[in-house]
Amino acid sequence: MRDVANAVIIGNLTRDPEVSLITRKRDGEKVTVAKFSVACNFDDEASFFEVEAWGHTADAVDRFLMKGKRVAVVGRLKQDRWENKSGEKKSMVRIVASEVQFLTPKQDGQENGQAASAQPAEPADARHASDHRSGMDDVTATDTPAQGW
Repeated sequence: MRDVANAVIIGNLTRDPEVSLITRKRDGEKVTVAKFSVACNFDDEASFFEVEAWGHTADAVDRFLMKGKRVAVVGRLKQDRWENKSGEKKSMVRIVASEVQFLTPKQDGQENGQAASAQPAEPADARHASDHRSGMDDVTATDTPAQGW
């Protein structure tokens, strides 16, 4: 039987997504990765989860999400391990998103958007929070996380 380490969370972004274009080691293809943090409140206590999204999902996250937006994230858990400069072993568990659903209601006067994964990607330097992070509601972006990094 295969091991399973999945997560489903609903909460609000604690910061704007950090987006970068990286080159995959296995085939040299360039792919977008978006990293962000989600706060979930349980009985008046907040828990914070680091999330990374890849490919079309990352493009949609970059295009439509910013700090404070409400999202549902489905993905697998991934543990990163490293040593700091002092030689201490560190680790961090993050969620690698397979699905991100935008839950913030659209603002008055805005049209309901299409599936975010169908949106064309723009060059990173052409993106501006004021013109692309609309309040799309109930839009889901899905992608398969890249392997072999």
